[in-house]
Amino acid sequence: MHECSRPGLRTLLADAEHSSRQALSDGLARAGSLVRECSTAREARQQIEAGWPELWVTDLRMEDGPSLSLLDRVCTYRPQLQVVVVTDHVSVASAVRCARAGVVGYFRKPADAQAVLAAASCSQPTLDLPPDRPCSLEQAVWEYINRVAATGGSIARGASLLGLERRSLRRMLSKRAPRT
Repeated sequence: MHECSRPGLRTLLADAEHSSRQALSDGLARAGSLVRECSTAREARQQIEAGWPELWVTDLRMEDGPSLSLLDRVCTYRPQLQVVVVTDHVSVASAVRCARAGVVGYFRKPADAQAVLAAASCSQPTLDLPPDRPCSLEQAVWEYINRVAATGGSIARGASLLGLERRSLRRMLSKRAPRT
């Protein structure tokens, strides 16, 4: 794997799980990064707004909620910030959303510190999707629709978020998940 091309790279590691955060933090520090840790999206936002990190390594789910909305904002107002996502909640839909937001790396836990640093120095996004679970387009769409509908809190709100009619969304949700 690649060595950290920039010794002293200021890295913010945001993860609600202490054990996985500590393991990755140790690996990043051994590779030469200056690492700060946090467990909430609020703490991450404060560090990012202060301009400290050059690399932000984050989980999708934090103690105070999902970090996807923060991710969208950060990639818009600090486009020079390299962002790598390391998560247990790997899905094609979230990988696509992260790639569209400008994330340079998307890995399943546990992630190797060298792979994270290599993704940050690469010009092409690195997506580490589970090879043992290939996903069809229909499956990815079904997962995405179900996730958005669940986060909307109601069928009407979910339909609005997806740009669908309520009855169409209800019909889609009543179908079984496509086979992969």
